[in-house]
Amino acid sequence: MQVHLSLPQTSVNASSYKDILPLMSDIVARSRYYDIVDQHINNTGGLQNMLYYRQQMITLMNVIIKHPVQARYVSVVPSIIKDFPTLISPFVPREAYPIGNKSVQLMDLALTEITKRIVDLAHEIALTQVGFAHHVLPSIFFIIFFLCVYALFLFPGCL
Repeated sequence: MQVHLSLPQTSVNASSYKDILPLMSDIVARSRYYDIVDQHINNTGGLQNMLYYRQQMITLMNVIIKHPVQARYVSVVPSIIKDFPTLISPFVPREAYPIGNKSVQLMDLALTEITKRIVDLAHEIALTQVGFAHHVLPSIFFIIFFLCVYALFLFPGCL
């Protein structure tokens, strides 16, 4: 309608619709924004720019991995790193190798550190279980031995 009203050959005068034209422009702008809201969030709210702050990313990763309270968020680190290749612009293809290389290096470091932490925790759990076994097993053997001796006193002829 706006295009039609702006043409010089039109028989309708645009000044007679001056109340509705700003409203229509606002509706078109808002609906266009609604259509691209996901793209807008990805462009402005993504964490892929953390690639340029590698030292802070490594510090964040170490804090998340090392502290037990934060360990539940460990999956965030690979999730952020996997978005780094989206920084490669089709207009600057020479950025593909450096960005890809840095992404792979950070992902390798992150997965290595996460794996080390998992191995350390598994080892700690195993040692704790061994410690429990040393405390529990002697008492179980003592109880079984006591029951056998008691049974011998109650039933001396069973041997």
